[in-house]
Amino acid sequence: MYAEIVFKNGVIWTADRLHPLAQAIAVTGEEIIFCGSNADACAYTGEKTQVHDLAGRFMMPAFIDGHCHYTLTADDICGVNLQGMNTPEAYLRAIGDKLAARPNAEFIRGGGFLEAVFPDVGPDKALLDAISLDIPIVIVSETYHSLWVNSKALAIAGINAHTPDPLNGRIERNSLGEPSGCLRETAQALVLECLPDWSVEEYKESILHFQNLAHRLGITGACDPWLDIHGQNATSALIELDDQRQIKMNLRGAILAAPALGQEQFPALNSRLNTLRRQGKHFQATTLKFFADGIFETKTALMLEPYAAAAGKGDNYYGEQNWNSSELQALFTTADKAHWQLHIHCIADGAVRQALDAFEHLQKTNGKRDSRHCIAHATACAAEDFPRFKALGVSVMLNTFWASRDKTWLMIADWIGHDRAERYLYPVESFFNAGAIVTNASDYPVTAWPNPLIGIETAVTRQPADNYHPWVFDYSNPVHQQVPWPEERTSVERMLEACTVNQAWANFMESYTGSIVPGKKADFIILNNNPLSVAAEDIGVITVHQTWFEGECVYRASSQPDIPATHDLTSC
Repeated sequence: MYAEIVFKNGVIWTADRLHPLAQAIAVTGEEIIFCGSNADACAYTGEKTQVHDLAGRFMMPAFIDGHCHYTLTADDICGVNLQGMNTPEAYLRAIGDKLAARPNAEFIRGGGFLEAVFPDVGPDKALLDAISLDIPIVIVSETYHSLWVNSKALAIAGINAHTPDPLNGRIERNSLGEPSGCLRETAQALVLECLPDWSVEEYKESILHFQNLAHRLGITGACDPWLDIHGQNATSALIELDDQRQIKMNLRGAILAAPALGQEQFPALNSRLNTLRRQGKHFQATTLKFFADGIFETKTALMLEPYAAAAGKGDNYYGEQNWNSSELQALFTTADKAHWQLHIHCIADGAVRQALDAFEHLQKTNGKRDSRHCIAHATACAAEDFPRFKALGVSVMLNTFWASRDKTWLMIADWIGHDRAERYLYPVESFFNAGAIVTNASDYPVTAWPNPLIGIETAVTRQPADNYHPWVFDYSNPVHQQVPWPEERTSVERMLEACTVNQAWANFMESYTGSIVPGKKADFIILNNNPLSVAAEDIGVITVHQTWFEGECVYRASSQPDIPATHDLTSC
């Protein structure tokens, strides 16, 4: 059978360990029907076959980003976007410009301020009050764990000196006990629930914007770990786009289980997931999301050993434990029995330990199944817990974009102690060596430029990539080039697997994507250089030449020469 399209003369990394390299592939319809040598590709080359000469270019499976808040693109597209700025003055100028452009706005919403710009108690409401006292101004941090608001927003939410901190949240206060304008963790909801959600049409525009960005970066799969963060309009938009066949990537998602609601929330969660477990072509959600702790930037990451005195939290402060262990184990067990996948945010080693204990409990109760549960982030992990991931069949979703001595790393080191930080933050190689299924993700828009190649470079070098790092304000400062925990540097090939075939497995997609193998979908990318052969510090500047999804070229770089199709059979 002749193929519709043949690519030949390439360096093709397949992500198939049995046959890792090839020269040619053949595609018919949405599927790969051949992968092998140039000579063998001739059997699939007929007079009507389009033949593309890769001329030595590098081809590999398309990337999958398994922890990527793509629905939050709406905050950037419809609100004020502070990504790429790193001073209070720049933030205020952008917010003021947004209000000037929308003088009749009923509120201003946006995001992207860096936690490291406002350490300790966070930004103050007075800065936003100088822009407007008449409408609420609500700006979420780049981590989505802190909210900066003005006095009007606090008033609309009824937050004052007498308002207690909610469970697992904190209202930052000034010396008089008045709310200072920064809300942490669950306290953000006190204001956010008073704001309208983005409309379905706004979400549709934003999701398609994200899709264009993803294709440009070679990404054809993504999982949003909190679809309903602002409301259910996001999933309505996804369903409409999928039904209209406008989604040209595999989109997955999760909904949140809240600690305050405990086991009683499961019937509602079960019903919601059954609605989203639709047999759409490219969108579905089958996962429950949990938060075991907060983040280091807000001093809420849960550690096994206490924070340093410099954190200002007193003696024996370990961070915030969001879930009572018995309640977490109970809901894990119930959800697993209903065959839902579990995805839990764990920043520090205390949270990782609690989650692993809960997974162990559910397996003892329910028995083992092909569950593919996941611990996300794992910014720190105790040595004795690395082997438990493999033993329990739990994958780990890392964020290696952040694994260098940047501004945030230095701030965290102040709070936990620099000696500890040097051999504590961002393990990578230890997970691989322990046999865990390791995946890598951007946590977009926390990482505003979710280029997988930058995440790969940082994992290999443990230094900031020169072309993008949101938390390096001064590249000339030599401290940023000092390598923390160098033993945790890993290989390029391991990271390529973490961004492709491992992600496909973690998202139950390995039967049709994640590797270049006959019978799978033709989801692949062509790069302008070979990440396996260039210097490690140059991986992040490699660009995507073409992105293909299900046999269709969905992105072609205008800056690169085309790869013309011919019907030339002379080489066969």
